[in-house]
Amino acid sequence: MKRQSTIFATLLALTCLITSGGVASANDDPWGPFGSTYARSDQDDARDAVRSGQYISMEQALSTVRSRYPGRLLDAAFNRRSGVYNIKMLSEGEVLLVAVDARSGSIMNVRRGGR
Repeated sequence: MKRQSTIFATLLALTCLITSGGVASANDDPWGPFGSTYARSDQDDARDAVRSGQYISMEQALSTVRSRYPGRLLDAAFNRRSGVYNIKMLSEGEVLLVAVDARSGSIMNVRRGGR
């Protein structure tokens, strides 16, 4: 009997919290209760900067690189600390590591023979 009254009291308390708005619904935040504290990725930062007009998009950076170094894309990443897109291409049988400034879209550096 004591256990049933404890369960009832717990259910009653939860019902009061939910109906009073004390508990967020699952639709409020897709990340749940930790939504405001999840770790942002470089992709999150790049997307926000592109939307605000601060940075060019990854597609624009790739287009710039491909216009000078045609070939196959091997890897591409955004470095949020430096604001640089790092693009690895296979061009004419040679691996190239190309750094593109995310603000201006200009090629900053090209290293040949990377892995």
